[in-house]
Amino acid sequence: MVIKDDGENLGELSRQEALSIAYEEEKDLVEIAPLATPPVAKIISWSKFKYEYQEKEKASKHKSQEQKEIWFKEFISDGDIEHKLKKVREFIDKKNTVKLTIRRRGRVANDIINELMKKLVAQTTEFSSVLAEPRANGANLSIIVGPKKN
Repeated sequence: MVIKDDGENLGELSRQEALSIAYEEEKDLVEIAPLATPPVAKIISWSKFKYEYQEKEKASKHKSQEQKEIWFKEFISDGDIEHKLKKVREFIDKKNTVKLTIRRRGRVANDIINELMKKLVAQTTEFSSVLAEPRANGANLSIIVGPKKN
């Protein structure tokens, strides 16, 4: 099955016929779907085809989500929490996931860390949803939040 670059279907042609048509138009014969029955080939410029394919690959990579991370100390003032949560909101508005991590230094009771984590989750629930439950990584405690699902 042979298709021209403007979308015109030339039907089923032999390989030699398709190559001769491509040569006359000063273009290349590119196999698009080799596993189809019959295989599909297109008469186009190879460099143009390659460029469009690379552009599609770049576009698909840009759509993927990034995971950002914001660190909190165990003893942090309310003003600093508000400032950092503004940044979290910006990341979530851009459709990124955010990992909120509390760094523990020295001998700090688990109750203090857990209370701070509950406070952070409570303040972020209005604009985000929890994607992963709080998890301890050594001395740190982290949670992952992301955009709310509609």
